[in-house]
Amino acid sequence: MNNNIKIIFIFFVFCFYRLSAQETQIFKVEDFDLKGKVKSCLVVTKYGKEEYEFDKIGRLIKSVTRYSDTDYDITRYTFSGDELKEKRTENYREGKFDPAISFGNFYTVEQTKPRLVIEKVFSYEKEFLDSYKYTYNEEGDLIAILHSGSDGENETLIEHSKKENSASEIYKLNGVIKKTVNITIDDTKNTKTELTTNYMDGIPSTAIEKVFKNKQLIAETQFNYVAEKKELVPLEKKSISYVQSGVKNKVVTLIGNTEKVHQYIYQFDNGDSGNWVKEIIAPDNLYTTRKIEYFPEESAAKPE
Repeated sequence: MNNNIKIIFIFFVFCFYRLSAQETQIFKVEDFDLKGKVKSCLVVTKYGKEEYEFDKIGRLIKSVTRYSDTDYDITRYTFSGDELKEKRTENYREGKFDPAISFGNFYTVEQTKPRLVIEKVFSYEKEFLDSYKYTYNEEGDLIAILHSGSDGENETLIEHSKKENSASEIYKLNGVIKKTVNITIDDTKNTKTELTTNYMDGIPSTAIEKVFKNKQLIAETQFNYVAEKKELVPLEKKSISYVQSGVKNKVVTLIGNTEKVHQYIYQFDNGDSGNWVKEIIAPDNLYTTRKIEYFPEESAAKPE
């Protein structure tokens, strides 16, 4: 890994626990486009390798990102019952563990009703980095994130509004709007539209609109805010179609007047009912392969 990439990576890690403060998330098998009793999945692309390990109830317990044989990152997840207890991120550079850019996240559920979670972040050099306090309302919605770190305290408040077929969230950092999320459900089309708008200094900057049908993403539009027009202008539009087995077969991307069409071809480990083990994207001829290991089937105990 060259020095420029190292500098960018270290900066990313330094900012990670500040920029990604959200609800604590437990990743599951289905979040990786997998199904069934998956024990592990190795993903190989031209850019590197990703390795995932799951427990018997489908939760991610370990992930490895390999940039090369000597440069890789390992993240481990530890649970206490249904709760995430620890997340440890270990980074290896040139074959050696680098404690300067490795850290651990530790979670404590202070109360359950209403929910209150404390997250503390320490480096592997035992340096305190950050703490977050997540506060929820009686309905289970996240309503506040209090961040404490070397730069003092910052509070994000989330306002929720719900109607029969719509919902909205407004995120404000120290009183200044940072993000809005608007969700609309169309029962006649069985679709859900999610529009997320990001703000800079209280002014819209970018947005992304996603349309889901039967939990599948079928359309996505990226916007950029044009000050002269005082509106969000679409930059890129995508439409995604799927085959009966549930995998996508075509993505149409429109940028300005230029249209690109990508076809997706899959091979499965157990026919259409299994997981895909090879993905080919045409016409770019990009390949992704997956090696999947399953937990053995547990046979029922025989009656005596």
